[in-house]
Amino acid sequence: MEKRYLLRDELPFDSERKRMTTVHEDTKEHEFLSYTKGAPDILLEMCEGYLSGEQILPLNDEVRANITNKIGIMADDALRVLAFAYKPMDKSTPVWNIMEMEKGLIFIGLMGLIDPPKPEVFDAVKKCQAAGVSIKIVTGDHRRTAAAIGRELNILTPSTEVITGEELDRLNDVELRNNVNKYSIFARITPSHKLRIVQAIKSNGQIVGMTGDGVNDAPALKAADIGIAMGIQGTDVTKETSDMVLADDNFATIVAAIEEGRAVYQSMGKFLRYMLSSNTAEILVIVIAMLIGLPPPFIPIQILWINLVTDGLPALALGVDPPERGLMDQAPRDPKESIMNKSMIKYIIRLGLYMTIISLGVYGISIGSFESNFDINNIPHKDYVYASTMTFATLSILQLFHSYNVRSETHSILGRQFFANRALVWATITSALLQVFVIQGDQWISTITNSDFVYFTNIFEVTSLDIIDWVLILILTSSLIGFEEIFKFRKRRLIRKDKILA
Repeated sequence: MEKRYLLRDELPFDSERKRMTTVHEDTKEHEFLSYTKGAPDILLEMCEGYLSGEQILPLNDEVRANITNKIGIMADDALRVLAFAYKPMDKSTPVWNIMEMEKGLIFIGLMGLIDPPKPEVFDAVKKCQAAGVSIKIVTGDHRRTAAAIGRELNILTPSTEVITGEELDRLNDVELRNNVNKYSIFARITPSHKLRIVQAIKSNGQIVGMTGDGVNDAPALKAADIGIAMGIQGTDVTKETSDMVLADDNFATIVAAIEEGRAVYQSMGKFLRYMLSSNTAEILVIVIAMLIGLPPPFIPIQILWINLVTDGLPALALGVDPPERGLMDQAPRDPKESIMNKSMIKYIIRLGLYMTIISLGVYGISIGSFESNFDINNIPHKDYVYASTMTFATLSILQLFHSYNVRSETHSILGRQFFANRALVWATITSALLQVFVIQGDQWISTITNSDFVYFTNIFEVTSLDIIDWVLILILTSSLIGFEEIFKFRKRRLIRKDKILA
């Protein structure tokens, strides 16, 4: 075929024209023929006859309607329909213009191509919809083809509509902006339409992510908040213009990136809530104790130990905490909202105050401030060291329990994901053992070696505690879990109520 029909001229495919044409020389019959393929609704308008067997018959209204009906049937089956036509060319003219090549064509037939959505796309679409991400199909395909694909993916619903590029041209910018959200399918779209669509959605205050692969898509990608270029089929210009390149050209990867982004943002929030509420408690315990005339509960090295060991290890482990259950069921956050939002500030104050009250209560009772003969100006050193040790241990263990609380603002820590973050489990176990060893280590080593070992006692100015002290500390510090579970329960009820009302 290639040897007989030599290529002599070509009009490449263009997204505006939605067709391509080639001119071939038939070396056997010594004639020139132009062949055109493209969008059937456009190509049909350019045809004056049709090929029936070996006869060329006039393309009357009845035949046009029959062909149009077949195009619709194929499109309804989610097929991408291509139309084919040809035309004998004048032998004496070595160069032809577009009008000559594509005027008075003879219709040959139709071809349906199927490009089914990848299996993972269905789940990705569901995740997006649950996450409050609106998906719009912007395509050059036939209206009914795009609609069939949209219905298959549940993107086209009874509450949304399909609009074509021709219909889009009849809308001014204000009309498009006011109505753009009701359209989930944009068919027979050109690159210039894509730019208008992006601008219309952005003008409504929404964040827009736009995908594209061709050179002509670059303006729309540039205008979008997040331009996403195809890594396999995308042109170099598109990749350079975009904010992100999709290495596998898979829509599901975009959804995975959204989920990963949310997980990273959530981990940052966990870290901040944990560190700021813990540090708030440390500061308040010291400041309030000094304001009421008591000596500082901690010496500098104890504060350093709390920050590096009982704070530091769990904080690092929270950085690799797996995504929270239902992460993709949450509505998108306001991009203008600071990570330090009202909810986080309330959390920091609430937990910081609770840890402060528990720690100060332990300090006050341990130092004997509630006893009738207590003299604030004459506190025995032994009593102060004991009180300081109790407070040191209490605040340290409180923060270890707190590291589990902070993993979720709504889910109970007693759920299935309790051991999901093994790094956090080992971090809290390690911190707890180190904390106990700093306080009890001298006593244990002295018992084993039958000597008077006072290394940690001198450095940290602590004293050994008995079993009753540790039981009391565990009871008081574990109450932090129950305290926060009440707020989580209330928040879950409010969320369920909002969903029912919605």
